[in-house]
Amino acid sequence: MITRTYEELADTITSSKLNYKFFDKGAYNLNVIAERKDDVFDNAPSDVLHVAYRDEKLKPKVLTIKWTTMPGTVGAVYTPITTGGINVKTGKWEVVTGVAALVEAQYLKTYKYVKNVDYWLKYSFLQQVKPVMVYRDSNRDNILNRTAVIHTDEGLGQANLFKIHQHIMSPKGVDSNVLNYIYNNKPVVYTMGCQGSPEPSFKKYIELVDKSAKLYGDILTYTLVGSSDFK
Repeated sequence: MITRTYEELADTITSSKLNYKFFDKGAYNLNVIAERKDDVFDNAPSDVLHVAYRDEKLKPKVLTIKWTTMPGTVGAVYTPITTGGINVKTGKWEVVTGVAALVEAQYLKTYKYVKNVDYWLKYSFLQQVKPVMVYRDSNRDNILNRTAVIHTDEGLGQANLFKIHQHIMSPKGVDSNVLNYIYNNKPVVYTMGCQGSPEPSFKKYIELVDKSAKLYGDILTYTLVGSSDFK
C-alpha cells in the first residue's frame, strides 16, 4: 500500500500545481485525501485514502487505508447508466450514457457525516451534499476514458446531486478485495461511482470523522488527487 508522510501530503496539496487547502490548525481537523493509483477499473479497493491530522497533543498523524475512487465493473462500468448532467465545457444540460468516475479536484465542504444509519447499508457514511464533477465513461472496458464528457450537478438542486457518497464496500467485518460481483445470478453493486473501502478499513476512517465532527461540525472537505501529483 502507498504511504505518505504528513509533510509530503501538506506540501503536495498546497503546491503551485494543485494550490488546494490543507488544514493544519487544531486537533482532528481532518485532511481527507484520496490518491487514485491509475486509470484502471480493476473492481478492487486498489487506491488509498490518506487522512492527515493532528492528535490531541497536536502531533501530526496520517491514517492510510485501502480505498476505491473508481466504480466497480459488474453493474456499473460494463452496464453504464443513461442519465443527465451539466456538460462542464458547454454549460448545457444533456443526457448521456456513461458510468461515473469522480474527477480529481478538491471538493470543499462537500460531504456530510451521517451517523448511525438504520437504513440502506446500515452504517455511518459521508453523504454528498454539494456539487461534484464526474467523467461519464461509456466505453465498457477496463480503462478510464479521459476524453469522456465531464458532467457536473452544479445548479441541479439537492435532490438531483449525483450521490457520489463515501461508504463501506463490504459487509461488516469482511475485508474484501472485490467491489461489485455476481451472487445467485444477481449483481451485488457497492459502487457505481461512490468512494469507499471494505468495512474494517472504513471503520478506522469513520472513527476519525466522528472525533472531528464533535469539534468542527459534520461537513468535510474531500480531495482527490492522482499518484502522479506526488512526483
